[in-house]
Amino acid sequence: MRRTYTVRSVDRDARTLAIDFVVHGDEGVAGPWAGAASAGDRLTFSGPGGQYAPSDEDVEYLFVGDESALPAIAAALEALPEAAYGRALIEVGGPDGQIPVTAPAGVEVTWLHRVGGDGAAAADYGVPLVEAVAALPRPTGPVDVFAHGEREAMKKLRGIFHEEWGMERRALSLSAYWARGGPRIAFRRRSGSRSARSSTREVTSTGAGVKGVVAVPRAT
Repeated sequence: MRRTYTVRSVDRDARTLAIDFVVHGDEGVAGPWAGAASAGDRLTFSGPGGQYAPSDEDVEYLFVGDESALPAIAAALEALPEAAYGRALIEVGGPDGQIPVTAPAGVEVTWLHRVGGDGAAAADYGVPLVEAVAALPRPTGPVDVFAHGEREAMKKLRGIFHEEWGMERRALSLSAYWARGGPRIAFRRRSGSRSARSSTREVTSTGAGVKGVVAVPRAT
């Protein structure tokens, strides 16, 4: 069984890499595994695969996603040049779902909560995200969009970006990372992927909610 995840960070000196997992109860495959992972467990992985990189042109950046896209968004924000500008809209369950992210001063990071602090009923997955994007003014210049998350939400966002904003497909990195109440959606990216050898590594893990798993490479 395969799952695709973003490498959150790499420490070349320590020869370790970190991967964030969303732990959401006993459903699925990777989440329960990450929730129960402990030092000494082993996993097999291959990569890298994704080819997304921030545009080299002078564009406004827009990052949109839920918990499943949070590691990728966080890594992309850290890769932006200091002069970058734009915004990131990130949907999580509530304040406890937020994690520290680093972004250039010109990029505004907004956290959207499905559960309000006033006891309001929880919003469905993707609803706060779609509403927030729909409320944005139509861009007047070029925009580089990175949008990933729940399938139905991504369908609605695709309509906004294509039909309302008139964006071309080449300006979008948009796909469904998962589908609520359905089978896993194959991870898709705008760009291609390249093959890599598989490796087995020891891991250590800490935390809860979004869980970091650090893979320790073997000597070669």
